[in-house]
Amino acid sequence: MKEQGQLTIVSCGLNEQSLTAFINELVLSAKVIAGGQRLLDFFPDFVGEKIVLDKNFISIADGLLERIKKGEDITILSSGDSLFFGVANFFKTSLPFNQILIYPNISAMQSLCSKICQPWEKASFFSLHGRNSNLPWREILNAELPVIYSDSQRTVPLIAQELLKNFPNASDRLAAVGENLGSDNEKVIIEKLRKIVNFKISGLSVLMLLPVDKFIQKPGLALGLQDSIFVHENRLITHSEVRAIIISKLRLRSGVMWDLGAGSGSIGLEIASLNKNIMVYSIEQQKEREEMIQQNIKNFGLNNIQSICDNSLAQVAKLPLASAIFIGGGGQDIAQIAESAFKMLLPGGIMVASAVLLETTSALTNCLKEVNSEVISLSINRSKKIAGARFMKSENTINLFVYEKTI
Repeated sequence: MKEQGQLTIVSCGLNEQSLTAFINELVLSAKVIAGGQRLLDFFPDFVGEKIVLDKNFISIADGLLERIKKGEDITILSSGDSLFFGVANFFKTSLPFNQILIYPNISAMQSLCSKICQPWEKASFFSLHGRNSNLPWREILNAELPVIYSDSQRTVPLIAQELLKNFPNASDRLAAVGENLGSDNEKVIIEKLRKIVNFKISGLSVLMLLPVDKFIQKPGLALGLQDSIFVHENRLITHSEVRAIIISKLRLRSGVMWDLGAGSGSIGLEIASLNKNIMVYSIEQQKEREEMIQQNIKNFGLNNIQSICDNSLAQVAKLPLASAIFIGGGGQDIAQIAESAFKMLLPGGIMVASAVLLETTSALTNCLKEVNSEVISLSINRSKKIAGARFMKSENTINLFVYEKTI
């Protein structure tokens, strides 16, 4: 037997008609093929070993990898295109690329686009198939051409319902639905989202929101969101104007961000909403507030933020290195928190700490002086109504301390 086996991944498209003569010959000449029962049935004349990939996929796949590493050649069958939410992504992390041979094919998304003459080079893709993750509704609705794969638990009507629950202004946005694509009972529908909510559509479906030129049908940029959007405790929240300035000072990039003393979590939530490639860790030691953060994460439909109920100082050494840090609370330990957190900041990273109390301002003024690049004092005046007129009422002055780690 060879020292190294070969993994061949055959993308089978939507149906048997998607298979070329070359692919048929390739599969029939294999010694071992593995795939879902429906795909195995595409090849009734195959005489080698057949392995059904079912709900025990992980353990079966691990066994196949061991056989390949011992020198066997194995062919995996994948529905659609194996590199588009398919099995190839699982296997490519376990074998060097020169041991894997992948044959592409048409995906359900490509089929739907072709049936409605919709170019897809600007599409954004989301898969809820077999996942319990939050629905990233803001990201979906802001995308020019979002494509969402559903399943039997989260069907297209339920997804449409959740989108409109979070943003009713999208009710008239046109969407295309591809149901059972490639089968005899295939169906393609183009209708407004509010009507799709009431349709009966199977789990094997794709939802595509069509491009719009009306801004009102998109949630827009998640920067300086209204305070009322967040679940928070009696106005204990970083207000929208201050939030926007803090985020601008952090000069965000992909990577890890910490929100220490998070309160309602508003800073971390907005950052996670702005960039899905930022992983946010929100640390709040009061259980009631931390539970509010968890509720906000669910309401925002975010999967790139983790809430931890603990003391900020205790968590600093446990968290992954950060490219951005915000400290919104700290009390008497604020200087120690800032100094410890700064050590965990990556080169080129920014840390911003806020202070309202004179004691906090004094502590931050006297720590990390050599890397304190900027101090900003913010005074917000907001109009209030009184006796049929308006006057400007001052809010608490907030001081922001900006620290930068040089490269």
